[in-house]
Amino acid sequence: MLNCPQCNVTVEGNPLACPLCQGTLVGEGVIGSEKFPYIKNVTFKNNIYLKSIYFTADILIIAGFVLAYLFHIPMYWVVLLGMCMVYLLLSISVGYRKRKHLPKNILLQTLIFTTAFVTIDIMTGWHRWSVNYAVPAFIIVAILSLWLFARFMGIKLEHFLVYMLIDILLGLVPLLTIYFNIASNPILSVICVGVSVLSFTALFIFKYDVLKSEFQKRFHV
Repeated sequence: MLNCPQCNVTVEGNPLACPLCQGTLVGEGVIGSEKFPYIKNVTFKNNIYLKSIYFTADILIIAGFVLAYLFHIPMYWVVLLGMCMVYLLLSISVGYRKRKHLPKNILLQTLIFTTAFVTIDIMTGWHRWSVNYAVPAFIIVAILSLWLFARFMGIKLEHFLVYMLIDILLGLVPLLTIYFNIASNPILSVICVGVSVLSFTALFIFKYDVLKSEFQKRFHV
């Protein structure tokens, strides 16, 4: 039997340290009598595939700067390429970290890509393709994805309600682009606002009790 002098307890099995204080155990352990199976802890930083992706992106960015210098390519385009790679890597990182939490993953991906679309549009001369098409389309897909996941994967409303409401609020942002004449072709923006309003009214009409309960729990009212 193993004993912990600090906790004054007997520990079964053959652990490397005391499960209470993580201190050194004395005595002889019994191999094969562990109460719980050993589960390998696979962490984000040890994932070789993600490391390979990061390293490849690093090579591409460095190669871009080298080629720009050798062939007199405007450094502006290399910086733009670098920013695109950063957004892409951020999306992959978030997607991996939150792969088991789909509602949160969808919301974060929406924030990343909509920000990337607007940034790239501004850097390439502000042709307004981001506010006309990309941003509202992505938000529409995000809201519909949450509904589909809830329907076909059996996710309870309580588990994605906050993320749905935030996506709905994001879906109302195109209303500002219409009001201030930022969007030159507001068709998708109008559809996006309509989907957001329709989603909120559906929650309010069919899931009012859940909305009320979550509101009371989160704001203690």
